[in-house]
Amino acid sequence: MWQIVAVILTGIATVAYVIYKIYRLVVSCDKKPCAGCTDCTIKKQMSNKRNCPGCG
Repeated sequence: MWQIVAVILTGIATVAYVIYKIYRLVVSCDKKPCAGCTDCTIKKQMSNKRNCPGCG
């Protein structure tokens, strides 16, 4: 019985974590999308305020 409860709690925690990460991906605007890259096109595009109107 306790194993079923543990599996259910683990499943709920996993689903909550995935929803949280998707929410943060959609809502947040990271100023530093790349770590350690130099002259990265993606970094330039992400840091451009026109591509992220919510950032200020």
